[in-house]
Formats: sequence, C-alpha cells, structure tokens
Amino acid sequence: MKRIAIPVLILLLSIPATICFGQRKAVLVKLASHKSRIAYFESKGDLQNAAYLRKDANAIIQTTINDFEDNFNYCEVYYFIDTNLYKVLASKFDGVLLDRDLKPVSNPVIKNGDTKFLIVYYGVPEDAEVNKIDSTSYRSIRYPNDGLVVLGHDYKRVKRLDHFIFHGFPFRRTMKAYIYVSKHFALDYKPLAEYLQENLKIYNGFIKHKYSRY
Repeated sequence: MKRIAIPVLILLLSIPATICFGQRKAVLVKLASHKSRIAYFESKGDLQNAAYLRKDANAIIQTTINDFEDNFNYCEVYYFIDTNLYKVLASKFDGVLLDRDLKPVSNPVIKNGDTKFLIVYYGVPEDAEVNKIDSTSYRSIRYPNDGLVVLGHDYKRVKRLDHFIFHGFPFRRTMKAYIYVSKHFALDYKPLAEYLQENLKIYNGFIKHKYSRY
C-alpha cells in the first residue's frame, strides 16, 4: 500500500495547482493608467506634466509587474489596465487579462463568467478619507500609507482576508529594485507581492502569522 501511495503523492505534488486559496484560481492585479489625468494635462496644454505622468505610470506598471513576477508564486497572476475594470467585474476576460509583457493571455485559468479570483491594486481603499483640495491625498489613521488593497471578484472585501496590506518599516536592500517614487507627483510603488502571498497562506491556515497586518 505504501509503495503505491508514495508515487501517487509525488504525482499529485507535481501537478500545478489551479486553485490557490479557498476556491479562487488567480490574482488579478489592476494597473493604474492615469488616463484621465494625462488627458486633463493635455487639454490644458501642459504637455510637460502629461509626459511626466505618462512616464511615471509606465514605470510604476513595470515595477509592479516585476514585483509580482519575482516575489509571488502562490497561484496564477494576471494584470489588467484600470480602464477595463468594468469588464473584469462582469467576468469578461477576452483580451483583458495581460501577461508580464502586457500581452493578452491566450488561455487563462479563469474563463468568461468565472468569479473565482481576487482583485488587488496598489494605493488605498476607496473608503479612505479624501482631501477635497487634492484628490490624490488622504487623511486616515486606518490607512497611514499606500499599500495593497485586496478585494473579491465583486470589488468588495473578502471575509477573514485582510483587505489592506502595507509595510511600515524600511524594506530590505534586495527589494530596492521593486520600489519606485515619482519625482513630480504623489505616486509611488513599494514591493508588497511577497506580503500578499504570506497573507494568503495565513488565510488558508498554511502557516502561522508572520507579518504584522493592519
């Protein structure tokens, strides 16, 4: 019996898992294009700030992808541009889900109509208190810093899963390549893909609490 069980176990471990946490199959990372803000600058003839913002947006997108590709391997990860959020919420993925090269994924593990995924994005939850003078800033003791917002397929919080992950201490030097800070706008990205992975493991009870959660 043991001779049969061991090979079967090895075979099962060698099969890539398509369900990574609970009944969810993938993490979808929303990438901010800042399309409307760029269009605003262009409409005012401010081509310099439009160029700065476009450069920052592209750099943050690439930094985000690098972080997830190098530091997250818990399950499948796909990316989508924020202007396609309405399609993702409708579970219409054709041409919407992107790979690390921002090319459409041909055969994702989630299909049209599927709801077994999480949506994450870098920033603050939408219920943060917003400064009416500058919509990019916020004042909230609950969200003292930018972090990774974690939501369900319906863009709502998932029960017992941290909806906001942030790191309040200096990052390791090895993580420097995954940090980007704009020189012109209140925009940045800090590496939190690894922390998301650990949170998902905690959520599934695979490991004891390792990182401080907010």
